[in-house]
Amino acid sequence: MRGFMSDQIFYVGAMGDKKKTTGYVPAKFLTIDGQPVVDPMPAGSQNAYIYSDDQGGTKTRGAFANPNNFLIVPSNYSEAQAKAFAADIANSNPVDALRKMYAAFEQGGEQDLLLGGPRRGGHRCILFTIR
Repeated sequence: MRGFMSDQIFYVGAMGDKKKTTGYVPAKFLTIDGQPVVDPMPAGSQNAYIYSDDQGGTKTRGAFANPNNFLIVPSNYSEAQAKAFAADIANSNPVDALRKMYAAFEQGGEQDLLLGGPRRGGHRCILFTIR
């Protein structure tokens, strides 16, 4: 894909209870084997604004900044890490697997996609909410 940069970091807004932006979270497009993954939900990754920095600079509508509707993940997300976690779960007994999954997907856990970084006042990043 011409012009695609899989390691490009951008920012998305974190929202508080009153649906106001409370901070900005580093993000990137999800890739598998270097190729971007399209969001299976039509326009799912195009509904929020994308920002150029952690201060909210250069605010761009998602439909313009992400015209191909690529999935957006936290900047620290790694395909290798996700595969290693899945392999560990597959090789665990059922009780240990449940414990590991609970710990990994709870708020702040290693597989938590709600924010992908330190919480900003307990607020979540709307793009990383699991559908």
